[in-house]
Amino acid sequence: MNLSLSRATKATARAGRAKSFLQRLTLLAVGALMAPGAVPAFAAEPAAAGHSANATTWSMPGDFDSLGKSDSAWSAGRADILDSSSFRAFTDSQDDGQWRMRNFGDVDLWENGLVWFATKTAFGFEAGEMVIHPGNSPDKATAIRWTAPAAAENTTYHVTGSFRVPADSGDRDFVIRLGDEILFEARGSTAAQDFDFEFTASAGRMLDFVIGCGNTWTNEGAGFAVTISEKKGAND
Repeated sequence: MNLSLSRATKATARAGRAKSFLQRLTLLAVGALMAPGAVPAFAAEPAAAGHSANATTWSMPGDFDSLGKSDSAWSAGRADILDSSSFRAFTDSQDDGQWRMRNFGDVDLWENGLVWFATKTAFGFEAGEMVIHPGNSPDKATAIRWTAPAAAENTTYHVTGSFRVPADSGDRDFVIRLGDEILFEARGSTAAQDFDFEFTASAGRMLDFVIGCGNTWTNEGAGFAVTISEKKGAND
């Protein structure tokens, strides 16, 4: 037997186990911070949804797996609560077959924000719910961005959805903006917020759904759901 090769193989195996352990530890840390003493239950197999250039309806969490893909209208990232130009897309995702998470990879998940999809009821969130957590300052809000498709030309869209707040949690800033135009705003909110509005946009315009840290950064994850539909007849 080649002793050097055997040692190298064992070292590689140990490194793989260490990486797996750290990923599991991250998951446990997420659960502990959301609800001390609870067992984490993140996992996500969102239903497949159309997000092609020909789509006329988009939704979250239905399109969760399309986040950041080149053919998707959706992206997620960090941004200043009121400055659309500060948007910085999340560049990392984690998936062990039981849960999905989008974040900034090599920095602290909580201080810089993240999004995930819950597999079953836990920490006050429902099974199948998309959860957004802001970073620890107004310039580290977490944004879900929708970009109008190439075919859009002064197209009217109808938007409905909600930000949902679990019990026993902190306050949050909720903002929806088209570029830097504020379409919806609820600052320092400790209650769920529903929204229903229309807007007109051409190709490339960006609609951001933003959650900020509010007045006190503590337990600020929020459930998020939205449907964006091209308004038939309004664009003829």
